[in-house]
Amino acid sequence: MPRDISVDPRVGYMFWSDLGERVMIERAGMNGQRRQTIVDTSITWPNGLSIDIVKERLFWVDAKLYS
Repeated sequence: MPRDISVDPRVGYMFWSDLGERVMIERAGMNGQRRQTIVDTSITWPNGLSIDIVKERLFWVDAKLYS
């Protein structure tokens, strides 16, 4: 089940966290193509995705790890 979504229209990507059977953070093009898992280890409840457009970094909060 998707938990949060963030988009970066400059580079044409959307990012989302998924709390399904496999907990992960994924990205895909704004058209849904080029889907890719980018984080799937050392996370439990990824929430609150945010993009730093200037530094081109994705941040999130893990509600279970409090980090």
